[in-house]
Amino acid sequence: MSVDNVKTSDDQPSTKKVWSKREILKGVIFRYVAVVAWLLPLIAFEILLRLIGWSPEIRIDDVYAEIAAERPLFVVNEAKTHYEIAQNRRVYFRPESFPVDKNPEEFRIFVLGGSTVQGRPYSIETSLTTWLELSLNSAGDHRRYEVVNCGGVSYATNRLLPILSEVLRYQADLIVIMTGHNEFLEDKTYERARKVAPAIRLLSQQFSRLKSFEWLQTQMHKEKFQIEDLVEKSAGEVDTLLDHEGGLEHYTRDSTWKKRIPDEFRLNLMSMAVLCAQQKVPVVLVNPSRNLKDCPPIRSQTKTVQNLEESAFLDSLMTQIRTSNVDSPQEKMDLLQKLLELDAGNPEAHYHIARLYERGSAWPEAVRHYRAACDCDVCPLRILTSMQEIIKDVAKITRSPLVDIDERFCELSPHELPGENLFVDHVHPTINGHQIIGTMLAEKLVELDFVKPITGWESRRQNAFDQHFKTLSVLYFEQGKIRLEGLQKWSQGRLEKIENPKLIP
Repeated sequence: MSVDNVKTSDDQPSTKKVWSKREILKGVIFRYVAVVAWLLPLIAFEILLRLIGWSPEIRIDDVYAEIAAERPLFVVNEAKTHYEIAQNRRVYFRPESFPVDKNPEEFRIFVLGGSTVQGRPYSIETSLTTWLELSLNSAGDHRRYEVVNCGGVSYATNRLLPILSEVLRYQADLIVIMTGHNEFLEDKTYERARKVAPAIRLLSQQFSRLKSFEWLQTQMHKEKFQIEDLVEKSAGEVDTLLDHEGGLEHYTRDSTWKKRIPDEFRLNLMSMAVLCAQQKVPVVLVNPSRNLKDCPPIRSQTKTVQNLEESAFLDSLMTQIRTSNVDSPQEKMDLLQKLLELDAGNPEAHYHIARLYERGSAWPEAVRHYRAACDCDVCPLRILTSMQEIIKDVAKITRSPLVDIDERFCELSPHELPGENLFVDHVHPTINGHQIIGTMLAEKLVELDFVKPITGWESRRQNAFDQHFKTLSVLYFEQGKIRLEGLQKWSQGRLEKIENPKLIP
């Protein structure tokens, strides 16, 4: 009996068709042919660009080299022996230097990032770069390792791009980039960025090593950023919203803004990887961690609703939760779950419910809500989970080595919840945390065959750490405590400044 004559229980002919192996094979082949046909124009365009020897009139490095020339980070000292951080940049960078004439035995590493790289609330003396340099110089391979700290307070990727363009001219052997916490600090909206076609965004992420990628970047810079726009954006120093009076109130819930900034972060990070590739300088990307367990959201808001009755109900729920007028944890949990049903993006609700799950030792649920509290924070001073994934994606796409600090900090924390065990505040690691990061970077360089340590490296490294720690004065740690108090006030929007920045978003 043929398949077409099979009857259903209602004695009606079945409409279900059974595909033969030949038909299935034809379908698979058709899909592959369709994909190849879609790719052929791109392949042909890439071949054409290579055949005609096309090169962009304005390369990415040219754009940022022009910006860097406006305000260089490093200048030659009076003795003409060293490059030093320029005096006009020392508000945001700590004094740092390296020789003008590079020794043949020297391996020069530049580490770029924000205040975490700089070592705040302390300084370079206990930052990851110092522990990295001590680790490498304990390897015993008769090489001199110079690690230059380019950590700028509140510096995001748009400001790191000109820094990268500059340091690539200083005979760099390796670039390390650790960034992600500062992307939401400034009002860097870039109106043209909103007009970039999604297709161009997607393609630019996937074809970073191709001529066609350079062509796409050229088109993006025509529409997204004119050179004068970039120079203007980077000409002044950092001006964060929290540097202004009432700065915290300038942050409001806006899902579009929350999605757009990570898109710009991806483009900037990709551009940094391309800059290094153009100069044939290897780059290592670092995925930073954040304080999940012991840092409540910096700013929380209930969602805006048009219905006044619903708005009043949300506010009532939040008030009950905040005032603790609840008889039992279960009653509070019920209120929180009710609030999240109505307002799934409420960061404070996620944090409170995470605390309750923690008290009940329901750790997977606690971790999930702690992460949500961070990602939903109205004032995102900690890297978002989506941005951590972007760093991993860019590392994979550009084939750049990745050092996953977040993964390691989670492993070292009870129940995979980094908190006060590794952080002094919302994002800045403890001195021990910096040692862990520096050690991980050193071990990655060994894995990549940049360093070939001889036997006994671990004990020599620990001895170097101990000896260096003894050189630090009591005053150094007291200054760190003062800076930490300032950081805490700053993150709470309690600094005073006369000017009022534009509202964001």
